[in-house]
Amino acid sequence: MARARIRSTPDEDLQYRRQEVRVRGKTLVTPVKSADPARLPAGATPGGRAPCINEMHAGVTKKSLSACREGGDHAIGRRLGGLQRRLRDPQSDLQVCFVEYREPSHPTRAETGLMAGLAHAHSDMAPLPMLSGLVERVSNVAVKSGGRQYSPSRSKWERFLRHLAGSIEAIEQLGGKPAMGYVPKYRLYYGELVKLYADSGINAFYFDARGSSPVAVSVFLREFTRELDSAGMLEESLVYMINPGTGLTARDRPAIPARDVLGFGLGVDCLGERRVRPRTGGRGAGRGALRGPDGLPRLFDKRTYHYVGAGGADGIARSYPGDSSIDRSRFAPGARPDGRVYNAFNAEQLGLEAARLRDMLAASEPLTGYLSNKAGVDGADIEILKLAKVRQRR
Repeated sequence: MARARIRSTPDEDLQYRRQEVRVRGKTLVTPVKSADPARLPAGATPGGRAPCINEMHAGVTKKSLSACREGGDHAIGRRLGGLQRRLRDPQSDLQVCFVEYREPSHPTRAETGLMAGLAHAHSDMAPLPMLSGLVERVSNVAVKSGGRQYSPSRSKWERFLRHLAGSIEAIEQLGGKPAMGYVPKYRLYYGELVKLYADSGINAFYFDARGSSPVAVSVFLREFTRELDSAGMLEESLVYMINPGTGLTARDRPAIPARDVLGFGLGVDCLGERRVRPRTGGRGAGRGALRGPDGLPRLFDKRTYHYVGAGGADGIARSYPGDSSIDRSRFAPGARPDGRVYNAFNAEQLGLEAARLRDMLAASEPLTGYLSNKAGVDGADIEILKLAKVRQRR
């Protein structure tokens, strides 16, 4: 199996680290925020001052895979190819394509091969295909007291491992590209998962947060990074998070703490896109919880680590960052920007903050004081970040 070549420079006190990742002649420097070409409005570009990583997704079913196998329908490939043509700089930016199997059953060997082929064709690092509803797939489910209770199922977990092994075999047969190991939000068997990946020569991984913030799943991340360290893999590993949430929110608050950006200090090197409904809570939470009191989507403020309401023209004039490639007129009253504009702005600003962290790590500047001065970061957050630090074995 081809491997990503990784060199890490960690922070002394926290789990933040700067990495140089070399894959197929391209170099990615972390921490980094992904860009989604499907969510960029016309004229917008990803933030940051270095090559970034472009993220694409494909949801597949038995029907769509059957059509693809029989040669009568290439809709998935055409859509992904169209997205690739929108990339900012395909010669320097890395790209990854996550393929999700959206069926309650397990895929057949042929279906696994097709999904692995899609990921391989549209990625520099090919993610192993993910399975929807993973917790249910690897657990015994019982209905008690009107709710569902889950208990581990060894036989179901071993079937999941066979799916991963088949995916690894398919990607290795295609050759030339590293694979990205799939890490579900299910930590009971992380030791076995790391062993499988270590034996297969895989050192890049993606963690599916399923809409939870990195802080909310910090115990899972901590468990996984410690297993990597026990296997002697942590220093030369890459951890990518998909579907990160922003944290608990309340619509009636003008500013809410940004919990996604803290993922860089919890073992996450690449912060990906969220494609599932976020897990939210608190007064006013619900489907519109990521909107501010004005009913509009919130904007990430990298100066304070908050998600804030745009606050109309006056608010934008006071707080709009001068380094955004998206003109502030897009948010003026009456402009009615679509969701892609808000998503592009937040991805850009998170990307620029990741670039700031990269610079500080390169200069060996301590990050604890920098984070403590962020209004959206409190003492409890700092303690969680300190707890995540893995003192690597020598």
